[in-house]
Amino acid sequence: MIRLEFGSASVVGQVRSGNEDSVLVADGLAAVADGMGGHRAGEVASADAIDALADMEGNRSLDDLVRTVHWANRRISERASADPELRGMGTTVCAVGLVNFEDREQLAVVNVGDSRVYLLGAEGFRQLSEDHSLVESLVREGQITAEEAQSHPQRNVLTRALGVEPVVAVDAWLLRPLSGERILLCSDGLTNELDDERIAAVLGDGDPAELTAQRLAAEADAAGGRDNTSVVVIDIVDSDTADAPFEQRFDRLTTPSVDLSEEGEGPNTERVMAVIPTEATQLSDVAPAPEQPEPMTGDEDIAELAGASDEGDLAAAQAEAAAAGALAARWRTAAFVVAILGVIGLAVGAILFTAGRGWYVREGPDGQVALYRGTPVLWIDPVLVDESGAALEDLTEADAARVRRGRTFSEEATAREFIENIRATTTTTTSTTTTTTSTTTTVRPTTTAPPAGAPTTNAPPGQ
Repeated sequence: MIRLEFGSASVVGQVRSGNEDSVLVADGLAAVADGMGGHRAGEVASADAIDALADMEGNRSLDDLVRTVHWANRRISERASADPELRGMGTTVCAVGLVNFEDREQLAVVNVGDSRVYLLGAEGFRQLSEDHSLVESLVREGQITAEEAQSHPQRNVLTRALGVEPVVAVDAWLLRPLSGERILLCSDGLTNELDDERIAAVLGDGDPAELTAQRLAAEADAAGGRDNTSVVVIDIVDSDTADAPFEQRFDRLTTPSVDLSEEGEGPNTERVMAVIPTEATQLSDVAPAPEQPEPMTGDEDIAELAGASDEGDLAAAQAEAAAAGALAARWRTAAFVVAILGVIGLAVGAILFTAGRGWYVREGPDGQVALYRGTPVLWIDPVLVDESGAALEDLTEADAARVRRGRTFSEEATAREFIENIRATTTTTTSTTTTTTSTTTTVRPTTTAPPAGAPTTNAPPGQ
């Protein structure tokens, strides 16, 4: 028997106003769903996925787990189609749970999207799930490196998510865990902020699962918190698995076909498409039930959805679809770049147009009042036309301050009139100062008054 201990944490982050992630920890099953779609749609989609998984009680098989994910996908898709406010919503999901397989208890790992499942054990830290994203496809094809994928402008573009289409492929694995190993489930809010080395270091510190989950969420939040961050940590406390290399304990599976009736409400009464996640992912044949003339996942419908040929060459169709998606993504990137360059060009044009208009008066390079053509805007200076010959040091304090601040005029005549007024003021001030000085220097000394009793007369001397 396998005994597990769980810890979980979920934070909104520093940018988002609400949390569109949903987390499940219950009855030997853990899951993380990262919703998308804006408004409250992402929150609704992720909650639908978690609610579907939460209904799985008691003994479960791998088929049960995969079937439930398919049922959640259809439920989200139908709600989005029926409600305009929810249109376009979807969610990732990754889950790890105890299942019975080949008469023994094992851990099942399932995922759709780019929420991840990791394992920390004696052989190191590794990712168990595979991202269903555009950049991960490019990495697998060798078009970009893993390092380039971390900063790629389309790193958030998903190639698979629940609710986007009525039919979705679900990856599934089985793991025979060893005692002492630790499993991590997380949304991309964690992996976008912390690298694998730091995540492994926190997991390896040995704190209890709950505290470790809280530490990881808090560190992602402190590192930028650009998205919601949700974390579940699972400790393998006891396991009867004999010590063996990881490759012998982890199997990627082909799940059997699931043929279910569409009558009823729950996942066990839905017709869904089983997933065969082999290296060349294919879809199993789903025979239509006699009472369903138009089943959702009949052979013809699957071929139409996947773009497959009459021979069912779905792997080739998926490769073609992936290539088309990559081409479309490149066109979107090119269109975005062209739009940005267009906006920048318009902005620069507006600045140049503004800078070339009008007339400007300010202090010139020689400390004199100068006339410029144009207006100073950002890094652009107007063009010097001429200097008036009036030095700022000869101006009144008020006029000098006005010139130093600069004055803008729409017409050249108005600007020159302003300069002439300042020059006239300077001339008047200089003239007044000179006259006052002349008067002061030509004042004669006062004549000494005659002694008391002397006759006063204006007659010339000797008369």
